[in-house]
Amino acid sequence: MTSLRIAFNLNNRAVVQLHDGVFTGPAAEVARHIAEALGDVTLKGYPDARSILQDIGSGWDMAFLAADPKRAHLMRFSTPYLQVRATLLLRADNPARTFAEFVATGQSILSVAGAAYHGNLTRLVPESCLIAAESAADARQRFADGDAPALAGLRATFADRPFPETRMLQDDFAIISQAVALAPEAAPLLDTVEIAIHKARLS
Repeated sequence: MTSLRIAFNLNNRAVVQLHDGVFTGPAAEVARHIAEALGDVTLKGYPDARSILQDIGSGWDMAFLAADPKRAHLMRFSTPYLQVRATLLLRADNPARTFAEFVATGQSILSVAGAAYHGNLTRLVPESCLIAAESAADARQRFADGDAPALAGLRATFADRPFPETRMLQDDFAIISQAVALAPEAAPLLDTVEIAIHKARLS
């Protein structure tokens, strides 16, 4: 490899943000330590996890993703560097206060196919109640259009209040470990990544 390509999921604001061309957040801090160790590094932002997964093998060497066991045959994961929480965003007038209360109503939930939290939802919610959007942007637009009364996502993302007259549930339906994924050709660099994670925790 010449320049190591590191991918970020910009839909996961709990781990990374992009402002004026500069990446910040816990994932960016780990990436900074990786760059210090390896030198030539190119940072790339993707709109969501699904777009990162579609680009594996050609677009990146390392990526900051949820440590999903179902992806282990495609990539090697580091130890987690952070955990994020997934919940539902509801219209403000929806009476449900907890995930269990909402699921009991049988109402639909918009989610993002390919997102780690979508996998959690498939085990918790009847298939008939799940609407899988193609991307995070598609899910947000369909929620805004009223296609479903609930939108699944990360609590940190919803904290930015992306929609008026909405609120989050009081509880979470998943806690998801975040890790560095290494494409097969980058797997020998796992020890370097683990050291970078350790340094980021100390900084």
